[in-house]
Amino acid sequence: MSFEWRRFLHLAMELADDVTDGDALAARSRTAISRAYYAAFCSARDHLSEDLGYDVPTQGVHEYGRRQFDGLKRWRDEYKVISTYLRRLHRKRIVADYDAHWGDDVADAAQTAVADGGRVLRCLDVVRPE
Repeated sequence: MSFEWRRFLHLAMELADDVTDGDALAARSRTAISRAYYAAFCSARDHLSEDLGYDVPTQGVHEYGRRQFDGLKRWRDEYKVISTYLRRLHRKRIVADYDAHWGDDVADAAQTAVADGGRVLRCLDVVRPE
């Protein structure tokens, strides 16, 4: 059975919506950012492979995917949105997963990441062949 990557966005929403204060807030918010990115990224990667026939590599796949959507953005506005928000989400995910200090409001960043992930998924729904 194939995993439906967009389910990660539902988890990210649940994590981002839980505004209980304390140490767990940062952990939930950072996890929400990471899951929102992977919901968008894995869905976009699968679109390249399954719907567009790209031979997606396993090494360097994150940069590869962003470059492909950069190239596709001249064909459809939705690809421009996908490209833009994948880059934005990737930068946030790197900070959320690896940086011990968060300069801004991490809970707000989680809400933004969930919204950005949703934008990517909606655009993928539009460009996906029927």
